[in-house]
Amino acid sequence: MRVLLVGVGGVGEAIAVIAKAQPWVEQVVLSDYNVERVKEVQAKLGDTQRFPGEWVDASYQDKIEDLAKKYKVDLIMNACDPSFNVPIFEAAYSYGCTYMDMAMSLSEPHPSVPSFGRKRGF
Repeated sequence: MRVLLVGVGGVGEAIAVIAKAQPWVEQVVLSDYNVERVKEVQAKLGDTQRFPGEWVDASYQDKIEDLAKKYKVDLIMNACDPSFNVPIFEAAYSYGCTYMDMAMSLSEPHPSVPSFGRKRGF
């Protein structure tokens, strides 16, 4: 499996460390706005071939899609602040790969009946 990991803060680093021990994970592309942080995580992992690093601005769907295409990923893993959920999700959907998130929420209140979901238990 080839993964584009968007965000290499504490959560992203933990995901990369767990992935390193999994033989079925072929490659994890470490991407973040902070390139120095990407280099720190790469150094801790000790494998830049399996864990290449890239700069990305997660607020731009097209930049995420470009990385997905470049590395032919199977999964886009979102380890960013929830404010970036929509462009990252849309990039995965548009590219046609699996999307995973630590705590995804794309829901919005109903436009005219904001309590609609709460009354029905969802």
